[in-house]
Amino acid sequence: MKVKVDANGKITLSKFDRLLFRFEFALGKAFQFLRLYKWRAYDPSWLVALAQEQFPQEKALHAALGKCSQASGDIPYIHFVSPRRANKPNAEWQFARNVTLEDPKKGELILDVLKDGRIGGVEFLGILLGAS
Repeated sequence: MKVKVDANGKITLSKFDRLLFRFEFALGKAFQFLRLYKWRAYDPSWLVALAQEQFPQEKALHAALGKCSQASGDIPYIHFVSPRRANKPNAEWQFARNVTLEDPKKGELILDVLKDGRIGGVEFLGILLGAS
């Protein structure tokens, strides 16, 4: 790959190199998608217990977490709903809000709550930021 840098620091690639770069990027995204979204059984009871302790009045949240029995991905982000085409028309994932839980071992957890009340996923922010 030949990279040209002009006096202003702008990087330019030949047409072939741009095409090759796009192909490699798309191929990498395809492999990432195939690897990340393999669904497996998941036990959400620990999340339900945290939510019941920290948000006792939010029964709908407890019920939604209890239904998170299939998951994909791994720490620092576990999906319970496919994020494919997130927030686009007719996509399964339509974001509504975040709910923050605090786990004594894993640190801060961010739940993505979708417009239909389902939990889209959980981000282990405490682990991601190294505060575990």
